[in-house]
Amino acid sequence: MRLGQRLKNLRKQNNLTQFQLAEITFYSCQTISKWERDLCCPPIEALDIISKKLHIDISYFFETSHNKNLDNKIIKDSIKTLDVENNLSINNLSNHSNVEKTTIQALFKNDDDLINFFMDTIDRKIRNDIVDKICMYSDLKIFLNEVVINTLYNNREVLHIIYKSNLRLAWFSFISDNYINAYKHHFYKGKKDPTDIKILIILNCFSRWLSNNEVVSLEKAKKDINKMLSQTLIEFI
Repeated sequence: MRLGQRLKNLRKQNNLTQFQLAEITFYSCQTISKWERDLCCPPIEALDIISKKLHIDISYFFETSHNKNLDNKIIKDSIKTLDVENNLSINNLSNHSNVEKTTIQALFKNDDDLINFFMDTIDRKIRNDIVDKICMYSDLKIFLNEVVINTLYNNREVLHIIYKSNLRLAWFSFISDNYINAYKHHFYKGKKDPTDIKILIILNCFSRWLSNNEVVSLEKAKKDINKMLSQTLIEFI
């Protein structure tokens, strides 16, 4: 059910005319009519007023508040938006999504909130496949080749899009914070050398590979990344 129909149903359930709803929201009858016919979207402030006056949760107006199906759709549409616009924002997302703009605005306070949700969701999926397997390895080089490269290769389509967009620096900073401690505590435990720098070099090599959207085989990807690592790190791991 579209937002306009939900608004109309709610008005009738409360035995209100469009004129009475207009008085509640401080908008005109013509505007209320446009909202109900989905000719334009009511601002979130108006929906907030209606929900409080009629004693309902504002989530009534939207598909769902925050459910898995909606989250998945937001992520899918965010990837599409980044691929087309190279920039993720609530406005850009609404232009490339069937999810109503008011729903998106209700889910995210601002563009940064949307971006954080997007990065955290993508990273959580990848991190689960990577970090959960750390305990099975004692050698970082083997771990990189058997787990990390394989996982990133399987997620290369979305990662290529991220690394070619304006999110690249934000994403790099985000994953650096997430992975430095994980690698350091497991592979460099007790060592006093500059492990943070080594891990940043490793992450930078991966980002250089993912910035190139050339389609290559997994074997070539491993060869390319190991070449970058051996050229960058004087003493490999």
